[in-house]
Amino acid sequence: MADGSLKNIDLTWQFEGLDGRGEARTWMLPLMRRHVKGARLSFWARELLPLARAMGSQAAAYLKSEAKGSAARAAVCRTLEMQIWHTLPAFANGPLDIAEARTLNRLHLMLPRVLITFDVQKPFCLQYKMIVG
Repeated sequence: MADGSLKNIDLTWQFEGLDGRGEARTWMLPLMRRHVKGARLSFWARELLPLARAMGSQAAAYLKSEAKGSAARAAVCRTLEMQIWHTLPAFANGPLDIAEARTLNRLHLMLPRVLITFDVQKPFCLQYKMIVG
């Protein structure tokens, strides 16, 4: 799956489906993890990183909530966050834009999250290893 086909994918699913009001489209994440090659790393940083952050924030908000079902929703959001992070190495597989300064800058913006969250370290390190070689 190359970068050109990714721009046609609607990624507005982040909160749809969590409340039963729409199709979540989360089935795309495992497909992206397996089949993305030769895409732009900046696409991941621009489109998927904000979704991962939103899912993490939503999971934290649900954990603080005492509403019925909030723990289950927190688990769903956390799972989605991790699935998004695990697509990162696929985007590092022959990225078309690694030389661009903006892409590298966005990668550095991820570091604080990577350093404090053990679950995120593996996909980030795999991505880094693929880029550096």
